[in-house]
Amino acid sequence: GFSRRLFLMASSRDHLASFLVVLFALCTVSGLVSSTQAANERQNGTIGEIHTGNVSSAFPTTYVFEYDVVDLEDKALRVNVTSSSAKTRNPILFVIRRQTTVQSWTIPLILNRTSYSFVSRTLCPYFPDDQSSNSLSFYVDLSTSSSAPLNYSFIVYVETSFTLQLDRPETFSVSPSAPKYYQYRFNSTVDSDEIVIKVSSDEEQSRSICAIVSVEPGECPVHDLPSNVRYSSAYQTILARAGITIAQKGLFKRGLIYVTFVVYSGDGPCSTGVYDNIDREEEDHADRNFTGLIRVKSFTVTLEKALPLSSYVAPIAVSLAICFGFFIIVFMYLLIDWCYLDPKRGRNRGQTFLEKLQGGPSALQCESYQNSSNQVDGRQQRALTDDDISVNVVSTCDVICQKRMEGNPLVVSDLARMSENQMRSKYKRYAWSLVTVGVFYALPSVQLVIAYQTVLNLSGNQDLCYYNFWCAHPAGILSDFNHVWSNVAYILLGLLFFLIVYRRSRRYAARQELHDTGIPQYFGLSYAMAVALVAEGIMSGTYHICPSGSNFQFDTAFMYLIAVLSILKLYQSRHAEVSAYAYKAYAAMAFLILIAVFGVLYNNLAFWLVFFFFYVVVILYMNLEIYYIGAWSLGKSLFLQWKKALLCEEPFYPNRRCFLIVSTIANIAIAIFGAASQYSDFASYLLAILIVNLVLYLFYYAVMKHIKKERLSKSAFVLAILIILLWAPAFYFFTRGLTNWQKSAAESRNNNTECDVASFYDAHDIWHFLSAFGVFFGFLSFLTIDDDLEGVDRSTIAVF
Repeated sequence: GFSRRLFLMASSRDHLASFLVVLFALCTVSGLVSSTQAANERQNGTIGEIHTGNVSSAFPTTYVFEYDVVDLEDKALRVNVTSSSAKTRNPILFVIRRQTTVQSWTIPLILNRTSYSFVSRTLCPYFPDDQSSNSLSFYVDLSTSSSAPLNYSFIVYVETSFTLQLDRPETFSVSPSAPKYYQYRFNSTVDSDEIVIKVSSDEEQSRSICAIVSVEPGECPVHDLPSNVRYSSAYQTILARAGITIAQKGLFKRGLIYVTFVVYSGDGPCSTGVYDNIDREEEDHADRNFTGLIRVKSFTVTLEKALPLSSYVAPIAVSLAICFGFFIIVFMYLLIDWCYLDPKRGRNRGQTFLEKLQGGPSALQCESYQNSSNQVDGRQQRALTDDDISVNVVSTCDVICQKRMEGNPLVVSDLARMSENQMRSKYKRYAWSLVTVGVFYALPSVQLVIAYQTVLNLSGNQDLCYYNFWCAHPAGILSDFNHVWSNVAYILLGLLFFLIVYRRSRRYAARQELHDTGIPQYFGLSYAMAVALVAEGIMSGTYHICPSGSNFQFDTAFMYLIAVLSILKLYQSRHAEVSAYAYKAYAAMAFLILIAVFGVLYNNLAFWLVFFFFYVVVILYMNLEIYYIGAWSLGKSLFLQWKKALLCEEPFYPNRRCFLIVSTIANIAIAIFGAASQYSDFASYLLAILIVNLVLYLFYYAVMKHIKKERLSKSAFVLAILIILLWAPAFYFFTRGLTNWQKSAAESRNNNTECDVASFYDAHDIWHFLSAFGVFFGFLSFLTIDDDLEGVDRSTIAVF
């Protein structure tokens, strides 16, 4: 045997050394085997009890836990583990082994250079397909590379409040090292079954702590760490509010979802201007050890049934009914106006409406309009050229000088000397140019925002678009259908205004006696205003597909155009020949939009100083332009214009000068306010400048009509009242500020609120409807403000 050979080997002096070596090796191996067997000895663990001990590189520890599947129905297991002696250089590796998954982390847990000695995690629920046995087990392994013993303490317990219920708020707290997730099981298997997950964190201390909420299918593993939580199907960063709408389709067809809450160790992901860099964190806690309870954020989550598509019908139908009801009222008025024209304004066609009514059934039939034989066909006249423009500017200066020297006031006939065809051609370009620009502007814009929406749907990153998530109703690929739909009022009312202008232009063309009296009527600008209102509805709807800081100009561009065109329309009424030409006006508006883009992207002191200087220069230029009534413009004959302006006596218009002084003070005050405060919302600031100047000029126009003994019609007073009644609440709803793309997505969602009307429309939707009607009535007021002057000799109508 082997022992006998050893004895013989030892008895020989030559083999004594070899015998000692072999004997030492056998003893060493035997010791290692016995040590390993002792270290790998398993211990039974008990759910609900605290387990403590020490672990080292030589003595790893394993616990075996058994549980009954039935006891964990709609519940989950959660583990709390801590160690006071483990360090980042030699941490404890905590591993949980189950039948199909492994979860592991270190103690302390390192999250963005911040270590946490306390960790709490939920174990992903496991339900085997084979239900032959309800008893299952899992293993907890603790090991370390440290040769010195490290203490530990952990407990595995049952999380009883693991399943969320509809309309039942759940309140809890989360820290960076203690994330949580809950499950929700859809009650039906219908693909259209949708829920809204509304999350709030309204406590003062919690509102400033950055976190993230995610939703993923009910499968293991669950992404509940800052490093992997963005791999979920849908997620949002959160400070105070979040809202995610989930449909039981696609990835969620199994009917089970997990809603995960993770708190970041710093506030970088929720800070202004941080959208994609999830590693940006506050570094004031770097390389320090915490228990994990320093940054604790409380949440309240509520699950609600989403509004079904069938419930969209009522609010959509009501909004359409209001718009089309208004259409019917306007068409009835136009029908009566078509059949019967007021004889008091010299527009009688022979019979009053009452006389027609008494004349028999055939007398009520509307009379067809026939174009006057004296009407000038614009296609037979030559187009307006730059030479005409220059000659007209010079002759205007001559007229102004002559009127001043004679001491006579300037009248409308002095500025209405060009042929109607030339003027009609001039103002037609406003509408056609705007249509062309609008088409080229809208097509790539729609393509871009649809691409944004597609990326949001595929990536799940709901920080890309700035919705009011608490009142965002999806439809098709759109995540926020109601805010897109509510812009329909702009489109419908723009089309209605177009029809009104068309009706008015046809009537004017058919009545040759009006062509030499009253305010000259050129409808190109009015058509352009109608096109701008329709375009605003289209582009605002486009913007609201995925509102963000990168496409804000889609919404604001045509707002600027509407304001500028309104000012030009008022100015054109009595300054038809000296009003800006379309290419100049649109070039100026394009430059205005460019300034808006720079103001949003580079909102700093240097920009505001440059803008302040530019703003003051523009104010002074416009003062000269308005005061001299276009007699000095930057055209081909600039030197000649200045020479005439210097040689002739300077015109003196006290009322106009008073208006310009007031407007200059107001504009400089706005400029100083913007530069001093470096106003953050530059796009709205620029729009406010245009609106203030429009209101000032409209007020000046109305006051001057009163001074010149021109009466305002009853319709003008009614329109003024309607405008005030509409714009006052409209501005209130606009200033509610439910979103703000100038802030981070999480900061913007702090202002998200519930729907206000029919559980479908919120304050911004109401703003869309009210402002659309406000703009429409404003356009009507600009169109009819001088109706009292029809039939009045132009030589008696003052220019102001």
